[in-house]
Amino acid sequence: MGRGRRTWIEAGADLELRDVPGDATPGRPSMFPLPPRHASFVRASAPPGVLFTLKVATWGDGSRVFLDSRGLLHFVSADKKLPQLTLVLSSRPIAGWTSDGRTFGWSYFLPNKATDDVSLGASLLREFTRRLP
Repeated sequence: MGRGRRTWIEAGADLELRDVPGDATPGRPSMFPLPPRHASFVRASAPPGVLFTLKVATWGDGSRVFLDSRGLLHFVSADKKLPQLTLVLSSRPIAGWTSDGRTFGWSYFLPNKATDDVSLGASLLREFTRRLP
């Protein structure tokens, strides 16, 4: 994903990032409609001593998405009932894990066999966006 590019996530057998050309709707239906509200990424302070940088997008309810320079996207909902979600950004099928220890996606990015199939990541992304103000 380059600067200024719009993407959507397609859920099938794998989770994959796809480009959205301009303002056009993708040729295939996405796994969830993009919310009409958005938040822009701004620089954020990374923990002391780490060798990566962070950007954060924050919504009015306190929900946040962190983009770090290692290619990880972290979703933290204001609704504490929803586990935090981390996705590995890749031009290949992506993988992810949750704050409650579940994993899914391409095994290349996971230290052990995935605990769930990719529908877990799709479901958590839907729930995150559904709860945004």
